[in-house]
Amino acid sequence: MRVLLYGLMQNELLIPHLECLTCEEWSAVEQALLVMRPQLLILHEDVATEALEWINVYNPDLPVAVVIRQESVRNQRYWTASGASWVWHERDWTEQLGQAFGAPRESMQEAAEAMFSLPPTSNRETIHIAVAGVYSGVGCTHTALSLAYYLAKRERVAIWEAGPSPCFDFLEYNLGGAMNRKPRFDIARNLTAFKASASLEWIDAVAGDFRYIIYDLGDMTEQPRGLHPIFQSAHLPILVASASLWRQQELLQFCRRHHQVRQDRWRIAFPLASAAVVAEMGEALAGRPAFRMPSHPDLAKSSEENDRALADLLGLAPPLLGKRTSWFSNKS
Repeated sequence: MRVLLYGLMQNELLIPHLECLTCEEWSAVEQALLVMRPQLLILHEDVATEALEWINVYNPDLPVAVVIRQESVRNQRYWTASGASWVWHERDWTEQLGQAFGAPRESMQEAAEAMFSLPPTSNRETIHIAVAGVYSGVGCTHTALSLAYYLAKRERVAIWEAGPSPCFDFLEYNLGGAMNRKPRFDIARNLTAFKASASLEWIDAVAGDFRYIIYDLGDMTEQPRGLHPIFQSAHLPILVASASLWRQQELLQFCRRHHQVRQDRWRIAFPLASAAVVAEMGEALAGRPAFRMPSHPDLAKSSEENDRALADLLGLAPPLLGKRTSWFSNKS
């Protein structure tokens, strides 16, 4: 269960099954509420008045607890009337929190759970997939979204827009007819998009909610320090390049430029390339795996050819195809 603290210190909490996050500024609270969707907000009374006014307007279903200095019936009534679900004294508010949410299926816990879905309880590791391009416009975002749609048929998937182009704003508009400042929105069933306005820290904090997180890193040549750290640390780094005769050298130069980095885990995707050209590029890449990505403009519609290509890229067996060893299951 995810708990957000504002005006309080997290180091007092010793309840092991609660994920407690502390914000010092209200702007951070707003972003956390939008991105992380906590199941409970705990406020100190010094900051509670304005916070409750905002919550009552923009997030009225969120359970809120207020921690007070002086315990009295008057204070209890005041904060309850202001919108607080619970009012706890600062002397023992951590104990009150433990009593309310420590034992399973207590009445107050049930009330909070009824308003929000709890994060997944699976112990499986979240798989991080980084998608980057060797130049701007090569098809990095399209490839990342193709992977996201495909994997969302199986599991919960998040995709984060790390590049400077506001592609996800336009995607949100095309899907829903409007744009807003919220940093996350749902693209399809099991598929959530995070805009660039959601910081990497917030993405890390909600990673456990998803089986796969795909990072759309954009043009890697714009990175001031070479390879993006996410690309280097991802379970599966995918590099998007062109197999066109006039652009092949950009990929080869990119590989040479980063010779100090191990490249045997890289998977290089070539959108719209023919199988013969990709085979030739595979030979030129000296052991770096090369994959053809067919044309697939409508990502929401499944294509057997595209599914096969994505399965090859990921090392997964697509639906209705023969069983095959998964790259993910063999990763050491």
